[in-house]
Amino acid sequence: GPITCTFTNTYTPMTTLTLVKEVTDGEASVGDFILSATPAEGDSISGVTGSPAITQAMVPAGEYELSEDGPEGYLSPNGWDCGDAEMDGDVVTLIEDADVVCTIVNEMERTEISLAKVPTPMWFSAAGQTITYTYTITNSGNQPLGPGQFTVTDDRLDEGVAFNCGAATVELDPTETVSCTRTYTSTADDVTAGEIVNEAFASLGELDSDAVTATVDYAILLIAKSASPTQVTAAGQSVTYTYTLTNNGTEPLGPDQFTVTDDKINSGTAFNCGPAATTLAVAGTLSCTAAYTVTAADITAGSIVNKASATGGGETSPTVSATVTVVTPPVVPPIFVPVPGTPILPAAAPSLNLTKVASPDTFFAAGEVITYTYTILNDGDTAIGPTQFTITDNKINGGQPFNCGPATKIISVNLNQMCTVYYTITDADMAAGFVTNTAFASGGTVDSNTATATVNKVALIFPAEIPVTGSMSMTVLGLGLVTLGLGLGAMLLVRRRRLI
Repeated sequence: GPITCTFTNTYTPMTTLTLVKEVTDGEASVGDFILSATPAEGDSISGVTGSPAITQAMVPAGEYELSEDGPEGYLSPNGWDCGDAEMDGDVVTLIEDADVVCTIVNEMERTEISLAKVPTPMWFSAAGQTITYTYTITNSGNQPLGPGQFTVTDDRLDEGVAFNCGAATVELDPTETVSCTRTYTSTADDVTAGEIVNEAFASLGELDSDAVTATVDYAILLIAKSASPTQVTAAGQSVTYTYTLTNNGTEPLGPDQFTVTDDKINSGTAFNCGPAATTLAVAGTLSCTAAYTVTAADITAGSIVNKASATGGGETSPTVSATVTVVTPPVVPPIFVPVPGTPILPAAAPSLNLTKVASPDTFFAAGEVITYTYTILNDGDTAIGPTQFTITDNKINGGQPFNCGPATKIISVNLNQMCTVYYTITDADMAAGFVTNTAFASGGTVDSNTATATVNKVALIFPAEIPVTGSMSMTVLGLGLVTLGLGLGAMLLVRRRRLI
């Protein structure tokens, strides 16, 4: 009889898969690593990069677990990368007719730390100034570090003995950091050298970072900057900046055209300060002014902060800043007059306005006394009081309110109450280079605006020898001594008044 034969074909969706190895460092090569792709069912493929077994290999569509086998001491921080193919950990899903390339990059295990060191400020102008160094230790390897005590060794601090940085049991994953600060006081030798250069490295047990160096330069040309007025209320008002340049070196500067660069003046382009061929004697000064017009953007920002530096005689000064505060004037409601009838006045609107003036507006050393004068003005339309008016200043009395005037004071409209307090310059103020404080007044339930005052540091080093009579240096020195005498007399008079 007839014989019937049946042949059945089963369709299996197929795709192509390529496995690629890359090695970024170390002595191992890509040929030292066996790469594999294993399906849930069926045969796996394996081989080295470039071998036919794992290059454009025809495999059934489905899920494959990717793996590698190679030398010790290598890791793959980012795992497998299969492009647009779906990944779940080390498992890749291959769809029909896809052409998938899966790459894995290996690098040697690295246990490393790095150190960054930043001085503040970046300059000094005399012996006895404080420089604060900020040290940042980073785990720059690819292995977790710690727990342990990180340390820093700096040849300018603690006689070169290591000091602790961070807690005793710090743990750092790759790219994480730990920071610490230490201070250094400039010396006469630093002034002579014209710079402070120190070298430091970080450690964790036997692991050391590379050494880093920081340089703090001695400022030969200094600039001081003040603004008048220090408060504005509207766009279009004018602020006058006064710049005072000082030769802080041991030799005259010039003859040269000294210039000032201010980011708010002349579109940030340098402008001339003084005559074209000025010679600035040792400890001599040179002054100039520039005007700035307040903009609507300044009013919105709430303050005007600008930075300036000076250049001349082959020297460039450090950068200094000045702040002008925006004060919002009280809003007076309109008077409504119905017709006919008697005018109806708006309800009384009590308001206080505080102004604050520092004298002097510069300082030279810790221990100097700054006198702050506060004027509380009733700029509303009704008397305020009787009450105890107070001032709250973040630099005075620990930031707690203090009394200004008698306990039952009444301030009538357009009249004021004044009071003064004293502040002593600290080493921290010397290090910062300025003192900025804010204050507001209170009377009953009424608070004033916030007033700000900034006092800047001016550092002078006088020459060892007095120039001959009639020289510019002698003139400047003479004026400096007269000014110093007047300042001492004023301070004695203030102290006598305080004692009375």
